[in-house]
Amino acid sequence: MSIDTRVLTADRTYLRSLQESDRATFIKMAQQSRRFHAPWASASSTRAAFASYLELTRTDRFVALVLCLKTDSRLVGVFNLSEIVRGLFQSAYLGYYVNVAFAGRG
Repeated sequence: MSIDTRVLTADRTYLRSLQESDRATFIKMAQQSRRFHAPWASASSTRAAFASYLELTRTDRFVALVLCLKTDSRLVGVFNLSEIVRGLFQSAYLGYYVNVAFAGRG
């Protein structure tokens, strides 16, 4: 059974939760994009780092969303919400980065 994990869709892309099945694609994207993002961001570029990153998503204080193309589901970028505070304050930090292969495409 296929579960739709999309949380937001647009004309050409959709956001969905990070999944274990993203590991190989995510690591490849992180390795290829490392120089492009340095020194501002560093994505999980090893199996161990990805496992730790995915483990964070199982907490209430971190959300990882991947941006994918509708046409072929290629990974375009990543959005992270971290240090999430719920209740009256309702806040979080937003971090994001793009797959270097899609840089400059708006």
